[in-house]
Amino acid sequence: FEENPDPKLGIVCTNMWVIGENISELSRPILIRLENGTVFNEALFGRLKDIGIQTALIRREVFDKVGGFDESFPRWIDHEFFIRASRYFFFYQIDEALVNWHAHTSGIASNKKNKFVAMKMLLAKYADDYNKPENKMLLAGFYYDIGHGLCSLGELKEGRSFLIKAIKKNPRHLNALTAFVVSFAPTIIYRLLHPM
Repeated sequence: FEENPDPKLGIVCTNMWVIGENISELSRPILIRLENGTVFNEALFGRLKDIGIQTALIRREVFDKVGGFDESFPRWIDHEFFIRASRYFFFYQIDEALVNWHAHTSGIASNKKNKFVAMKMLLAKYADDYNKPENKMLLAGFYYDIGHGLCSLGELKEGRSFLIKAIKKNPRHLNALTAFVVSFAPTIIYRLLHPM
């Protein structure tokens, strides 16, 4: 913030090491740099979801403008906040891992179903933005992610409904078409033929 006093610069973040029980991996959110403007549309479709809140320095003005965290979300609370912030403020990423995050099997991020509940909540909260004509292909991918995830969890009927939405937005979405056909098999077969 000291190097760039632009009041539109709202959030500076870094990469982080995600440390699990058996692996370590570098989480690298891909951001549009400060000089390219806001990243709202990219945020809608998940490009900011890998920013760990613990890696972010957030100006007070961001909270003043967009409010605090929406705690009604069962997961992605920070991601939803970043979506709101990205409508008005620039993000800047320091391309260095300055944080170690230890993933736990019992933490909020471990509940896979809640990920898809949160994605559906995002669709409802930002419906006007998601449904803009220029977002058609991106929305197809988002629908596919939800549908595929739900099918993988055994929620085949609801998963199929999102796969159909993906196909309607983009009839050439091969993953959605394949997942839809495979979703008529039992869940175990679905997971084997169309893994996450």
